[in-house]
Amino acid sequence: MISPTKFTNYLDLLKIRQKARKRDTIIMGMVFWISFLATIGFGLVTVPGGRELYLVVPINFVLGISYVIVSVKLEITNETIELMNNLRS
Repeated sequence: MISPTKFTNYLDLLKIRQKARKRDTIIMGMVFWISFLATIGFGLVTVPGGRELYLVVPINFVLGISYVIVSVKLEITNETIELMNNLRS
């Protein structure tokens, strides 16, 4: 069994990580959506099937995958905090 002070310290550490991951999720989401909307706008004003879009679309794909990964990490942290709270009570 873990000592109460270590348990509380770990729970505090998880809450700090949760705040950092919320910030990371917001930033990554904003970057992804801005780049996605910019790509759509750029695609509307250029020739369909232009080479520029073939260079930008993979970057948007990577940003989208990064956003999903950061969101999953946030959810894992949230669920770990919930688990720790349930174990404490």
